[in-house]
Amino acid sequence: AIVRNSWRGARLKLVNADFGAEGSAMEISRCRELAASAGLSDVIDWHTEFLPDERSLDLLSSCDLIVVPTQASHESASGAARMALAAGPPVLVTHLPLFDDLEQSALRADDCTADALAQSINRLLTDRELRETLRRASSEFTARHGWDVIGKTFASMLTGLARTHYYASRGSYDERHYHPPPVNT
Repeated sequence: AIVRNSWRGARLKLVNADFGAEGSAMEISRCRELAASAGLSDVIDWHTEFLPDERSLDLLSSCDLIVVPTQASHESASGAARMALAAGPPVLVTHLPLFDDLEQSALRADDCTADALAQSINRLLTDRELRETLRRASSEFTARHGWDVIGKTFASMLTGLARTHYYASRGSYDERHYHPPPVNT
């Protein structure tokens, strides 16, 4: 509602699955009621069914920006934010340690309040250069953290572990064939 004061044509596309946990359906129902009481039901597209990643990415990629307004979390990283980055549009997240690993690929709102989020959304919508900077940064981030890169890293780790186990079980190492995995310190 705050964003629509400045952007009359703004629509909200919610891509949030009811994941079956206690309270999930109840929270979605509460949000629908809140939207109706604010007169916003007709400007919200609800996607609460579980969707394949490709469909979620398709829905998110058609947005001008993506907001991941997490208020609290005990997780160490955000799969939702990574999915948002992979979709392409600029991403706005709240200022939580959960998003520290995203580096500069997402804009961080100062707070989790509606006013702070609306202010950051307005900033993104009016600042074309910032949106382009975030798009480039998120593209670079996803390239560095894509499955092909992660897969090669895991494959190297597993190969190194297998070699170590193989030679250790024989009681000696043949330096001509053994190449230890790189060690990150």
